Amino acid sequence: MKEYLEKTLNEIAQIGLNSTGEINRLAFSKENQDVIDYVLNLMAECNLHIRKDGFGNIIALKKGSNEELPVIMMGSHLDSVPNGGNFDGVIGILGALAIIKKLQDVNYNNKHSLELVVFMAEESSVFGCSTLGSKAFCGLVNDYNGDMLKNYEGITLNDFLKRQNCEGISKARYLGNIKCFWEMHIEQGCVLDKEKMDIGIVNGIFAPTRVKIVLEGEANHSGATPMLLRYDALCGSAEVVLAVENLAKNFGDELVATVGIIKAKPNVMNVIPGEVELGLDLRSISQKMKNEFLEQLIELLDEIKIKRRLDIDLVILSDENPVLLNADLIEQSKIICDKLSYSYKVMPSGAGHDAMNLALCTPTGMLFVPSQGGISHNPREFSKIDDLVKVCEVLEEIIKYNDNL
Repeated sequence: MKEYLEKTLNEIAQIGLNSTGEINRLAFSKENQDVIDYVLNLMAECNLHIRKDGFGNIIALKKGSNEELPVIMMGSHLDSVPNGGNFDGVIGILGALAIIKKLQDVNYNNKHSLELVVFMAEESSVFGCSTLGSKAFCGLVNDYNGDMLKNYEGITLNDFLKRQNCEGISKARYLGNIKCFWEMHIEQGCVLDKEKMDIGIVNGIFAPTRVKIVLEGEANHSGATPMLLRYDALCGSAEVVLAVENLAKNFGDELVATVGIIKAKPNVMNVIPGEVELGLDLRSISQKMKNEFLEQLIELLDEIKIKRRLDIDLVILSDENPVLLNADLIEQSKIICDKLSYSYKVMPSGAGHDAMNLALCTPTGMLFVPSQGGISHNPREFSKIDDLVKVCEVLEEIIKYNDNL
């Protein structure tokens, strides 16, 4: 398994590689198709039955001895962000192929059919919306959405799919029975690396709440206005940013909050800022926790409003529900890790993944491989082969366990 993973990871790293060491395999691009063609060859070598759905998702089947049983499914993606790395998504596909190949090599007779899905357009880089392939696969988007979403050239998703000789979103809905779905992925954070853990067992996937906070003071001359007579919206916003940071720390590891946008008006050096707009990204696997955070934040904003003599307005732009993964599959993962003597941490995923869509329609599990230095969406993205092998060994045992349930 290790040799197979080393060989395929090294070969696939050359696809979409530019002169500065960055990977570019944007969804539906030539480079993305090149990497898909490479994987299709690997699937053919494993004698898998291959088909493409209406969105372009690739579904590879290893038939079971009882085809009436629901399938055990694995999957991830092969598209990248611009100037990204070689591990995001890719290890979920190559790892699954390594497991299937090993099962074939030892003549394992699976009762349930095994399916591996390469989901298209997981990254939001092309159409401004993430996990589109798995959304279509699960029936979470429709042709109306396809007319609304456009790429940077103004081409709608529906028209783009036609150009790709795909039948369309309405033909992508998976109609079979799934026993369980599994995704392997790099952590894309530094927790496992810092804590020297072998494997991450994901218990839920953060969902974002996006908030706009507008502070209004009074724009005035920066030289002629005494310090005690100012209504400085930017100074007030600095207190808000720190309040967000300090408040989030009180909620532990299951909530994160980031102020990623600051727009000051008039944004010139010699005028006291009269208005500031902040963009807040709030994520947790608990909707209750997000609600509590916002309630406490509003109280802090009221204090800053009085102290700074400002008007402060908070608007919720979007509020998505977190996704919890299947408790039985989490327990199975823990038992197998203990059996193989691999250390693990049960943890949430801060990033979105295809697994979050599958979790809405079938029992879903997810395993993390440590990311060296916590770096991802970057050419320096890296995970050790030995760590990937451990996760593959765990998932192999989980698949065999579920196959015999």
